[in-house]
Amino acid sequence: MKHIFIINPMSGSHNQSEETKESINKLHYIDSDIYVTKERKDATRFVREYIRNNPDVETRFYACGGDGTINEVMQGLVGADQKLFSMSCYPVGSGNDYIKIFGGKEKFLDLDHLVKAQNRLVDVIEVNHGEAYSINVVNYGFDSNVARTMEKIKREKNTSNEKAYMSAVFSCLLKCRHNKGDTFIGEEKITGKEFLLATIANGQYVGGQFKCAPKSICDDGYMDVCIVKPVSILRFLSLLKPYTKGMHLDMKSMKKIVTYRRTAEEITITGPEGFCICLDGEMMYGERFTVKILKQAVNFAVPE
Repeated sequence: MKHIFIINPMSGSHNQSEETKESINKLHYIDSDIYVTKERKDATRFVREYIRNNPDVETRFYACGGDGTINEVMQGLVGADQKLFSMSCYPVGSGNDYIKIFGGKEKFLDLDHLVKAQNRLVDVIEVNHGEAYSINVVNYGFDSNVARTMEKIKREKNTSNEKAYMSAVFSCLLKCRHNKGDTFIGEEKITGKEFLLATIANGQYVGGQFKCAPKSICDDGYMDVCIVKPVSILRFLSLLKPYTKGMHLDMKSMKKIVTYRRTAEEITITGPEGFCICLDGEMMYGERFTVKILKQAVNFAVPE
């Protein structure tokens, strides 16, 4: 098997390319190559071109970065021959939410075990009939506004991911608790006049720590949908701890503000001008989105 490590130099708190290369180069017993991405979506382009040029070579691609890097590699892999092409993650990014469903970063940081890991077919969320995909979470409302605000703060203030994220949360706490938009499962509308946040999940975690979809299973052919109604700032702050631990589905006090559904039906999201959704941390703008699950669409190697 060919092992190709795709390094995102922009992932994490600093450029870890040389450290990552050094660790990979110690694996003398495997046939491996390293590719360092040059810009956003470069990993997707690289994977697609490699598969097109090497259609008969069994290959595993490793996303060396966070959830955004996993997403880019996965985007290039959807539709490829599953008997030959697979992926995994070497988690050197600042956010590695998706692999928490398999036990977390520590399992994937042991490269000796990682390259020997067994493939596992996992589901993928498709948006707008193949325009984009998500392997972890599609979220919108408060969460997507935080992601959008965070990127703006990072550009303007040249600050760290952690500081930019916290600044964005506090900013959106004041401005983005009442969001316009509708969500339909099939023909059924499941949102009210406004919503605080909405999540369509294949994984369980978002934002580095929040267990937004505690019942989600990545290979069951279902999407887990969580809609939270607008609340006051004080109520919002009181909900952070249970939402972080994934307890929001079990609390009686949450029943009136949380809608949680598991579905294999197509989901439609509509919103006003400037509306955006967030796919594994990547922003996508529009006023109408169709979302569906692709069952067992990608082979993802998971260490024992």
